[in-house]
Amino acid sequence: MFNILKNLKSSSTYIDSVYVYFPNEKDYFFQTGEKLTSIQDSADQQWLRDFKEHALDEDKWIVPRSFQNYHFEKEHNAVTINRRIRYYSGVLVVNLDQSVLSELLSSLENYPNESIFVTNSEGRMLFSNANADQLHFNEKQGIHEHFLSLVPSRLLFTVG
Repeated sequence: MFNILKNLKSSSTYIDSVYVYFPNEKDYFFQTGEKLTSIQDSADQQWLRDFKEHALDEDKWIVPRSFQNYHFEKEHNAVTINRRIRYYSGVLVVNLDQSVLSELLSSLENYPNESIFVTNSEGRMLFSNANADQLHFNEKQGIHEHFLSLVPSRLLFTVG
């Protein structure tokens, strides 16, 4: 298990960390770089609370969040993908580095000042390229609501 997690992280620059959790008395989980970790010793504990509070019928969910890998570092932004492991009642958590994802999106730009967004199913922004900051996007507002509130001359849609 440890080698699989280590190889997964080292093979992709955008993977910040991976956790695998199966319910146990002391809430131990597998973590990239740390092997077997107690949630009490982890700087990142919110993901487990989210998992335990999440509806049992939801198999996967994506959450933008800020967290620390270690107590001595400052928080950083990530996109967390959660996938329920049904047979064992556990969860696979993949934390994607939001800054690396944004750089990847910037490399896809076709036009100057082009803004590229990735949203969840509710239209809430998960991450974007650097140009998106120019739109002063409200993260609590769905992207479709935001675009409807913009002045028409600022919008550019590409079809094709």
